[in-house]
Amino acid sequence: MGELILPVRGIAGARRHRMAGSGLKLARGTATQFVPVLAFVCLLGSGPCRAQDASQQPAQQQSPATSTPPAANQAPLGPVKPIGSEEQPTGTVEQTGATPSPPPDTRPLAGAQELLPTLLGSGRSYLIPSFSVWAGADSNAQITPGVTQYLTAAIPVGSVDLNYSGRRNQFNLDGGGGGVIYPTQSSDSSAFGNFTVSDFYNARRWNFLFMDRASYFPQASLGFGGIGFAGAFNTAESLGLGSGGSQMSQIFAPGQSILLGRVGTTSNNAVVQTQYFLTPTTSVTGVASFGIQHYDQAGLASSNDRLFVGSIDHQLTRTDTVSFAYNLIQYRYNGGSTAINDNVFQLGYAHRVTSRISVSLLGGPAIIYSAITGIPGTQQSWNWVGQARASYLAERGSFYLSYLHFQTPGSGLYQGANTDTASAGFSRNLTRTWTASLNLSYAHNSALVPASPSPTAASPGATNYATGIIRLDRTVGHYVKLFGVYSVQHQISGAGVVTGYTGNTLFRQIFGIGIEMHPRPLGL
Repeated sequence: MGELILPVRGIAGARRHRMAGSGLKLARGTATQFVPVLAFVCLLGSGPCRAQDASQQPAQQQSPATSTPPAANQAPLGPVKPIGSEEQPTGTVEQTGATPSPPPDTRPLAGAQELLPTLLGSGRSYLIPSFSVWAGADSNAQITPGVTQYLTAAIPVGSVDLNYSGRRNQFNLDGGGGGVIYPTQSSDSSAFGNFTVSDFYNARRWNFLFMDRASYFPQASLGFGGIGFAGAFNTAESLGLGSGGSQMSQIFAPGQSILLGRVGTTSNNAVVQTQYFLTPTTSVTGVASFGIQHYDQAGLASSNDRLFVGSIDHQLTRTDTVSFAYNLIQYRYNGGSTAINDNVFQLGYAHRVTSRISVSLLGGPAIIYSAITGIPGTQQSWNWVGQARASYLAERGSFYLSYLHFQTPGSGLYQGANTDTASAGFSRNLTRTWTASLNLSYAHNSALVPASPSPTAASPGATNYATGIIRLDRTVGHYVKLFGVYSVQHQISGAGVVTGYTGNTLFRQIFGIGIEMHPRPLGL
C-alpha cells in the first residue's frame, strides 16, 4: 500500500490528504466527515495506520495515560533500522506538532543497574570493534611503597561494543582487553580484561534483566577498571550511539578499592532481576546475585558473596519515585574462617528526567551477624548503609557525583570491611574536535568485624586510597582519535599492606599519549 500523507494546515486553510499509489484523495471537509473516512482507510490498510504515533490518533480513541504500566526501559516500537539508514520514521515532528517526550525512568532504585540519566541501550543495533595503543611512562610499575622509578610503558587495547535492539528485547556486550608492557622490565608486564553482558526483556506488565560482569586486573579495579589511563571501552557512547549496556550497581559489584601491590585479581558478578507492575505507578522487584573475588597472591582473602533484594517502588509523578528495599548479603571466605550475614533496610527517593538528570538517595540501618573461627558464638552489630548519586547530561558535556557507605567483602585485605567511596566525573566538548574529561575517586576501608584482617597484615588499620585521571581527546577524521592522559594514585594505610614491605604509603604517576581507531559502526 502507498504512503498516506496528512498535511497539517490552519483552520481557515484548505486540508489536502493524498494516498500515494492508490490515487485516493480527501477534499476539504468538516471533522465529522474526516473521521469516518480515516476509519475506513485504517481498515483497508491497518499496517500503515498502526505505524502512526499514538499522538496522531483522535483524542477520544486514545487510552488514558495510566491504562498500562510504563516500560521500565522503553523498547523501540518497531524493527530497528541499521546505522546509516536514510529511512525516516512515519511519525515526525512536523506531523505531531511537538517533539515527543522521552519515556519515564521506572527502573527500581535498589535494582541491579546504576541509575544514570540514560536508559538501557540506544534503540539501535550495531557492532563496533576498536583498537587503541598508548605509550608513556609509569613511576611505580611494581606498585610498592617508597619507590619512584620511571619505566617506559606501552598499552595496546582491543574492545568491542555490540548492541541489539528488538521490539521487546535489548542485548548488549561491552568490553575488551589488552596488556601493560614494560619493554625494559618485562617481569612487571601483565594482561587485563573487562567484559559486561546484559540482556533485558520487556513485557506488558513485567520485565526481566540478566547481567554478568567479569574482569581480570593486575591491581585494584578502582582507578584502573575503565580502563582508566589505558583508554575507554565504550566507543558507542563517544560516537553518539547511546550508552549501550547500563553499568552494574556498585552494591552488586563492589570491586576492589585497596592497592595491595601488583596482585592479579579475578572477579565475576552475575545478577538476575525481575520487576512486576502492580499498577501503572507501583512495582515490586526481586534481585539475586552471586559474585566471586579471587587474588593470585597467597594469603589474601579470596571470597564469594550472595545478595538478595526485595523492593517496592512507587512513582509519585513522572519524574519522582520513592522506594523501600530489604537486602540480605552473605560473605564467605576461602578456608571458612569467617561468615558474615548483613541485613539491610533502606528507604529511597529519586528524581529522574530521562536523558537529562538523575538524582537518587538510598539509606537505612544494617544488622550484621558474624561467625569467626576462634571466637565462640555469633556476633551481632549495628551499622548503616547510605548511597547518593547525581548525574547531569547536557548537550556538550556531562557530570556525575556519587557517594556510597556499605559493607563490602574487604578487597582481599579484610574479611569484611566498612567501605566509603566517593567519586566524581566531568567531561566537556571544548570544540567540535576537542574533548576534556576528569575523574576522581576516593575510598576509605576499615575492618568490619574483630579479628578480620588477613594474615598478610596483622594490623593494617584503616586504608585511604585516592586516584585521579585527566584526559584530553582530539578527533581526527571520522574513525581516529588522539588522546593524552595523566593519572595519579596515592594510598596511606595504618600499616604495611603490600607483602614483603613495611612502608604504609604508595604513590604512582602515569602519563602518556595514544591513538584510538575504529571502523564505521556496522549495522545489524
